Amino acid sequence: MKRLYINLNSDRFVKMILVDASFILELFFRYYNALLKLSFDHFSYFNIQSIQAHPSVKIEHITDLIRTFQLPPLENLPKRDRQHIKHLYSATQLHEAGVKFEVCTSKCYLDINFEKGVLKIPIIELNDLTGVVTRNIMALEQTRYIKNAYYTDYFILLDLLINTRKDVDLLCDKKILVNHLGDNNAVKSMINNLNKDIVWDRTRDDYIDLCKELNGFWQRRKATLKSEYFSTPWRTASTVAAIILLVLTFIQTICSIIPLEHLQQIQKFDESAGDALSIASKAI
Repeated sequence: MKRLYINLNSDRFVKMILVDASFILELFFRYYNALLKLSFDHFSYFNIQSIQAHPSVKIEHITDLIRTFQLPPLENLPKRDRQHIKHLYSATQLHEAGVKFEVCTSKCYLDINFEKGVLKIPIIELNDLTGVVTRNIMALEQTRYIKNAYYTDYFILLDLLINTRKDVDLLCDKKILVNHLGDNNAVKSMINNLNKDIVWDRTRDDYIDLCKELNGFWQRRKATLKSEYFSTPWRTASTVAAIILLVLTFIQTICSIIPLEHLQQIQKFDESAGDALSIASKAI
C-alpha cells in the first residue's frame, strides 16, 4: 500500500490553517442560530429551566452556555449593590431554633425564600460532575461576570448553611440535597471547598435580607427560650429539676422493661464470679 505524502512548506501550511479557520468562522456567523439550537439540544441535561434557543441569547462558549441555563434573565434578577454576607447560622442551628426546611418547587437553584418560619430551597442533585461544572462557572464569573456573580452568590449561601455533616444530613432528609456522591462528608467537603480563593465583596440584595431574617429568627427564639425557662433563679432551678426528673423517669422505665429474673441471673453471676476470684486468691 502506497503512502500519500503532502508536500507543504511552512508558508503553505499556515495559509491552509488560516483558510480553514476562516471557513469555520464564516460557518459560525452564517449559521449561528442553527449552531445555537444544536448546542441547546446537546447540553439539554443542564437546561433545568427549559430555556429556548433564541437569537437574542448570546453565548461565548460551553461554560457560558451552562451558566445561562442555570440563571434567569438578567432583567429578572435582583441588584447586587450591598456588602457580602458576614454571618449566617448553620442549617442545624436554624432547625433547632424552629426553622422548617422545605423543597421549593422552582426549577431555578437561586430561588431561595423564607416566609412564616419556613425556609424553601430548590432541590439540587450533587454528583461527580457538580464540583467540576460549578468551579468552571464560578471561575467564569470571577473573570467575565464579576458584577453579576449570581451563581457564586448561591453556592456561598449554601456554604454558610453547611458547616458539618449534620447540616448535610438535615438537608438530605428534607430532600433538598440529593446526594449521588455516596457519603455526606464528601458533600460537605465539596461545598466548603468551592469558595476558596473567591473574590467576593458584593451579594444580591435579597440574599442579604434573607440572612438577616434567618439570623433574627434564631436570636428571637433563643431569647424567648431564655426568658421562658432561665429568666430568674427560680425558673432556672425548676427547669433543671424538670430535666433531672425526666432523666430519672427514663431510667426507671428502662429498668422496668428488664425482667426481674434477668436481674437475678446477673446477681447470681456476680456472686459466682466473686467466689471464683476468692478461691483463686487463696490458691495463690
